Amino acid sequence: MVWCVPGGVPAKDLGPINVWWISGFEGGEHPIVSFGTAYGKYVLMEPSAEYAPYMEAMKEKTFLCKLVIELLMAKPDTAYEDLLNQLQMTVPPVGLAMLTEDNLLRHVQFVCDQVTRFDSLAEPEDTLLITSPCMRALVILAGVDFNTRQKLRRTARKVYNTRKTAENRWSGSTMTFLVQNMFETFFPDQLDKDAKDRGPRKRGCGGSEVCEQPGDCGSCAACKDMLKFGGTSHCKQACLVRRCPNMAIQDADDSDPEEEEEAPGAQDLPNQPIKREILDLKREVTWVGDPLKENRRAYYSEALVGGQEIHPGDYVLIKPDRPSQPLYVAQVMYLFQSMLGVNMFHLQWFM
Repeated sequence: MVWCVPGGVPAKDLGPINVWWISGFEGGEHPIVSFGTAYGKYVLMEPSAEYAPYMEAMKEKTFLCKLVIELLMAKPDTAYEDLLNQLQMTVPPVGLAMLTEDNLLRHVQFVCDQVTRFDSLAEPEDTLLITSPCMRALVILAGVDFNTRQKLRRTARKVYNTRKTAENRWSGSTMTFLVQNMFETFFPDQLDKDAKDRGPRKRGCGGSEVCEQPGDCGSCAACKDMLKFGGTSHCKQACLVRRCPNMAIQDADDSDPEEEEEAPGAQDLPNQPIKREILDLKREVTWVGDPLKENRRAYYSEALVGGQEIHPGDYVLIKPDRPSQPLYVAQVMYLFQSMLGVNMFHLQWFM
């Protein structure tokens, strides 16, 4: 979205809006928000001063969608922790605050809906982005519902004929091997040999927006193989445009290998003495300045740790308990003394 480019045309009351969409996933800083009416299509640029507060939430949601989709396209196996780390490391555009997990959970329904719509244009051999590990964890964590929102008003439909016409089916008869061989020889097309070998057919959930579409597209490879579109019906696959996101997530969860490890028994445990390590925490800490007491804590603006000045916002290296591990990098958020007299400081880790 080009927010600050001169040359835009001031406009108002362009509705009613028939459709709107997000584009601009080519690596630019801003996603492009556009909408269409009965008279034309419009690209949103810089909002007016009166309308700017309403666009802040839209900017945040669209930037989150762009960030999530670009990350999933580059790394489909991204975990949920990696997604949160990417949010914290990404510098947002001018006018937006730093992105956190709270921003993602606030707009999780919008983000998942846009990822699902992005998957609707995927090729048959492409893996759906909604089945990535981070999106599955996000759906479970936030309880995302892909079902279509109920309409406020529905037109009453009258059902004039509720009888169902009985379908013409071949009767299953009991026969001897001689008669069975004769029928298989003369009527091979009328006999269903694989009826027992087939498992239950996979169907959609019936409540998502994709499942509630009126019909198949008729142009994808699966539709062209159907009998009603002149195909041979050998593949027996559903329309690729109507792939249910709920079933895709369920299939991805079922295909994950189960990580089950048996607990070692008493005979499997090695007979070795237990090694105990004591951390070297003896550091001389001297507070500098007057404290600010709040909630039974005393906050300080500076401290001397081992003769070195530490301020809020400084970056420090933390020595782990094992010498073979590298040093941890962290940022000091604030310094305080607890109600028990313990000198402590709050860190933000960079793992």
